[in-house]
Amino acid sequence: MRVSEKEVRKLFNSDEAWDVCVWYVAERYHLIQGRIYPDGLRPKIIYPLSDSNLFLSFARLAAHGQPSEKRILSWVHEHGLLRRQDYERFRHVEDETGTSQVNQKSITVEDFRKETRRAYKALTLFQDIRKKNYGALRRRLRTEEVDYQGQDGNRRLRHITYLDDEPLLFERALIGDYSDRQALEAATNGLQYIVEQQISDVHLDFVMDTRRPDPLSNFMYSTYRPRLSPRCPDLHSALWYQFAALISDKHPWKNCIICGMPFPQTRKDKVVCCRACQKAKERKKNS
Repeated sequence: MRVSEKEVRKLFNSDEAWDVCVWYVAERYHLIQGRIYPDGLRPKIIYPLSDSNLFLSFARLAAHGQPSEKRILSWVHEHGLLRRQDYERFRHVEDETGTSQVNQKSITVEDFRKETRRAYKALTLFQDIRKKNYGALRRRLRTEEVDYQGQDGNRRLRHITYLDDEPLLFERALIGDYSDRQALEAATNGLQYIVEQQISDVHLDFVMDTRRPDPLSNFMYSTYRPRLSPRCPDLHSALWYQFAALISDKHPWKNCIICGMPFPQTRKDKVVCCRACQKAKERKKNS
């Protein structure tokens, strides 16, 4: 399921990867009573979008059910926690005792698992949409009758479409079976809606373009032309932004013949998504 380095370079060049998100990985992470905390005052600087496997490795944690605490901690030690403790500050914050610490918000193991499950569901939904697996899409959609109170105080019934466990309040609820076209349309709109919710904190910002001279260094002769770039405020928005870029890319996608996961088809003869699946394909051939 690994995306090739060539594919990542096409989606984000080095300048973009550096501009969109800067993140810090703490020296250590501790699991205390079901919650993960950062520790240490010398965090490592990383640029998440330089890692082609960021979103896929996160989603893959939930590929076989509930990820273990050991696997979660291993991922966190490599990439960091998902959100900031204080969005008004950058690298460090002070705790209740006035001690400086890495600006990352602790998270419970259960909440981390929920995040990985959401990512994995989005990834497999993308797979079903690309394959036009109408039966699978219909199974992921359901319509429920909801009883609610109107503004006039009277009770009313409303039908709501759910995609997995996500209510699609914008979608016109259908009673009965979905046709192939209806299932594909609802699932596509639903996937886009889910991803949009996860990247809602991404914003545009002016950045210094290192490829151009600083206009203030020779203000009489230079033209003011700053570069506009998306900015992800944390690791959570960065990994979903990477997924958004992948599903919007124009490269055709194939599904791995070993694990079934989607990957960009950069070569016609490529049929597996990563080295692990390539080895599994070779073992299967030699057996």
